[in-house]
Amino acid sequence: MHSLIHLPQEVIRIGPLICSSQWTPKCTIGNLGEEIKQHSDPCKNLSQCGVWRAQVNTLTAMILDLPVDGPSEGHLPCGAKNVGGGFVLLCAHDGKPTPLQECKAEALCKLFLTVQ
Repeated sequence: MHSLIHLPQEVIRIGPLICSSQWTPKCTIGNLGEEIKQHSDPCKNLSQCGVWRAQVNTLTAMILDLPVDGPSEGHLPCGAKNVGGGFVLLCAHDGKPTPLQECKAEALCKLFLTVQ
């Protein structure tokens, strides 16, 4: 209760309390914490989420008519499915090319021969 007496002087000294409140950074930290997907390296994952969010916010501010709901069906990678809410289900793929096992290579050759 005693701090309420000092409230008008503090607003004059440091501005509106929302500008000096801890709610905004705590809320942002909580939101970013919810976005962590890989718990093996949470700091790296959290920093990447922050970078991604900053990039999206920058593009949204620069390009006002940019759709924020995510990509449309026509602009998705091959085999991807728009599941709504700005999320896209992507197909699994290897990060680098790897040779096929012999049995898989034979099965793939048989498939291509029957399709043609």
